[in-house]
Amino acid sequence: MAEETYVGRYRGCDLYYYRDIDKHGSPCLPLFFADLATIKEEINKMREAPPPPPPPPPEEPPEEPPFVPPLDEVDEEPPPIIPPPPPPPLPPPEFEIPALPWYAAWLKPVLEYIGELTESVVNFVSPFFAPIGEVANNIVGLPAAAVNAIKEAAGDILERQRNRGSAIAVSTVEEILAGTPQWMVDLQKGIEGLETGILAEYTKAVDVETYEESPLSGEAAVEALETMRGSLIAAAIANFTIHALIEAGSLGQFEFMRDLDSMVASKYGLNALIERATMLPIEKAMLIPAEQEWFSRHPNMIPTYSDLINMVVKEVIDLDRFKAEMLKLGFRHEWSQFIWDAHFRPPAWEQLVTAYHRGAISEDELMTLKVLVDLDPRYDVVWDNLIEQIPAYSELVNQLVKEVIDRDEFLKYMKWYGFDEKWATRIWDAHFLPPALGDIITAWRRGIIDEKRVDDLMILVDLDPRFKEIFDTRKHIDPTITLARYMFETGAIDEDRVKEIVARQGYLPEDIDPITEFIVRFQERRFRTYYLRALATGAVYGAYTGEEVIEEVTAVGYRKEVGEWMLKTAEARKKTTEARRKAPAPKLLGLGDLKKSYARDLFDEDVFRRELLVRNYEVGDVDLLIGLMNLDKVTTEAGGRKIALSQTELLNAWRYEEVNEDYVRTELILRGLTEDEVNILLNTKRKQWGVVG
Repeated sequence: MAEETYVGRYRGCDLYYYRDIDKHGSPCLPLFFADLATIKEEINKMREAPPPPPPPPPEEPPEEPPFVPPLDEVDEEPPPIIPPPPPPPLPPPEFEIPALPWYAAWLKPVLEYIGELTESVVNFVSPFFAPIGEVANNIVGLPAAAVNAIKEAAGDILERQRNRGSAIAVSTVEEILAGTPQWMVDLQKGIEGLETGILAEYTKAVDVETYEESPLSGEAAVEALETMRGSLIAAAIANFTIHALIEAGSLGQFEFMRDLDSMVASKYGLNALIERATMLPIEKAMLIPAEQEWFSRHPNMIPTYSDLINMVVKEVIDLDRFKAEMLKLGFRHEWSQFIWDAHFRPPAWEQLVTAYHRGAISEDELMTLKVLVDLDPRYDVVWDNLIEQIPAYSELVNQLVKEVIDRDEFLKYMKWYGFDEKWATRIWDAHFLPPALGDIITAWRRGIIDEKRVDDLMILVDLDPRFKEIFDTRKHIDPTITLARYMFETGAIDEDRVKEIVARQGYLPEDIDPITEFIVRFQERRFRTYYLRALATGAVYGAYTGEEVIEEVTAVGYRKEVGEWMLKTAEARKKTTEARRKAPAPKLLGLGDLKKSYARDLFDEDVFRRELLVRNYEVGDVDLLIGLMNLDKVTTEAGGRKIALSQTELLNAWRYEEVNEDYVRTELILRGLTEDEVNILLNTKRKQWGVVG
C-alpha cells in the first residue's frame, strides 16, 4: 500500500498525499490520483454537477394482433373478438415522505431504476437514520418497521407491476446478457457516489475534532463516544440497506457494496471501535465488579514466579514452598530449581575486570566468567582489548612532559581514545602554560616587549579582545592611600589629585570626601598630639584649668572624654612628682649614662621616659629627646663618623639580596614608619620589581 499523508479537508472530502506515486487523492474520488489542484477541481465538479437525468422508461413491447386462423380452416365466420376493457389504473399508495437521510441524494438515481417498492421502503425507514441522537432506539425498531413497510406496500405495488414486471425483467436480463448497457453505467456512477458518501461518514464519525477539542473531560468523553458509536452504527445500517436495494434492483450485478464494510470500512478499525465502545461501559460497570466479587469468593490466585523468587530471597517462604507453588503454575520441580538457580545476578563485566586487576581472579577465570555476563564469544577480540586500562589523556600529556613516555608512545595511546595524530599533536601543543597576565605586564614595564605585543599576548591568557579597554586598566597601578598621603604632605600633589586617587580605589561615593579630608589633615595629627601633651603638662602645673583643657580638646576634634582622661593623667603625674620630692633623693644616673644605656638598648623607651620625668624634664622635652635618640639608632659607628644607608639604598640592598626582609623592616620601623606603612612600602616594591613572595 502506498504511504499516505493526511493533507486536509476540502468541501467535505478528506485529501491525502501518496508519497510512493507523488500524487494526491481523496476517498470522494475513488481510484483517481492527480495533483492537489486537479483533485479540488474534480471535487468542485462533483459537488456542483446536477443529478443525472432519469433514464427513459422502457419501451412497451408492441401488442401482437389477435390470432386469426386461415380462411380455409374456418368453417364459419368467427365472432368478432372484443378485447376486455383495460383495468382502471390503481392509484399509487400514499405515504407521508419524511426528510431523506444524508445518503438520499446519492441513492436517488439508483431508486429510479429499482422501482417503487424500494423507494417506498427507503422512504419509510429513512426517519430511523436521520436523528443520530436517537439512533440507539431507532435501530431496535428498524428491522420490524422495514418488514411492515414491505408488507403494506407489496400488494398494491406488485399488482401495478404485474402487467409490465415481466417485460421489464426480461428486458433487464437481455441487457445484462448483451454486455454493459447504459443504465448500468449510470447506475455505477450513482453507486460510486453512495460509496464515497458512506466512507466520508465513517471518516467524519471517527474524527475527534467533530466532537470537541482534546483533552475531553470524563463526562464529555462518554457522551462523545456514545455519539460516535451511534454514527458508526447508522452508517453501517445505511450501507447494509443500500447494498440490499442495489443487489435486488440490479439482479445481483452490483454486489461490491456488500464488500464495502469488510474490505474498506473495517480498515478504519470501526468494528473494533464499535465493539470497544459497546463493551466499555459493560466491562467497567458490570464485568470488573463481578470479576472482583468472584475473586473474593474464590481467592485461588497465586503470585507470578518472579514474585515467588523475591519471597524466597527475602526469606518469606522457603525453597520447598517455592517449588510447591511453582508446581501450581505448571512447572516441574526440575524446572523450578533451574529457574531458581538462574535468578542470581552475576557480577557485571566491569566488576569482573576490576577483580582481575586487583588479582582476585586469574585471566583464565576471567575468560570463563565472561559467559556469565552473556558476552558473545564471537567478539572476544573486542572484550579482551577492553581489559587493559590506560590513563586519561591529560595524564598521558603529563607523562610526556616528565619524559616518562616518548612521543611515539603518547601518539599510540592517544589513538586508543580515538584521537588521530593531528588532534594528538594539537592537544600537546595546547598544554603548555602561557605567561600570566602579571608576567606579561612586568615584561612590558621592563621594556622587554612593547605595548602592542602586550595586546597580542592577552589572547594567551584568554582575555576577550572585545573588552580590551577594561583589561588595559591592569597595565598601571594606582597610588595607595598611604602613598597619596605622603605625596600630599610633601607637596607633590594637591587636594584634588588626592580625591581622584581615593575615587580610583573603589570606595563608595559617600566615603570619598571623608577619606580625602582624613588624608589632607593627617599631617596635623602629630602636631595635635604635641598640643595635647602640652595641655596635659600645663594642667599639671596649673597653667590651664580643667574646663579650658576640655574645651581645647573638643576644639581639635576629640571627644570630651579624652580631655577628662588627660586631666586624670595630669593629676596622677602631679601627685607622683610631689611624692618623689618628699622622698629622699636617690643617687641617680646622669643624663649621659641614661642616653648611652637607651642607645645600646639596655632598657626600653618606657623606662627611659620614666627616668627623664623623674629628673623633672618637661614632657615635651622628653618626647623630643626620645625622638632624636631613635633617629640616632638607625646609624652605625664606622671610622669615627656616623654613616646611615638611605631608604632607597636600603631597599636596593634588599632587592639584590644583600640584606634580608627582617633587617629592612627593623630599619624602616626605627626610622619612624609604622608596621602598616612598612607593609605597604614593601608590597609596592615587590609589584614594581615583579618579585613574587
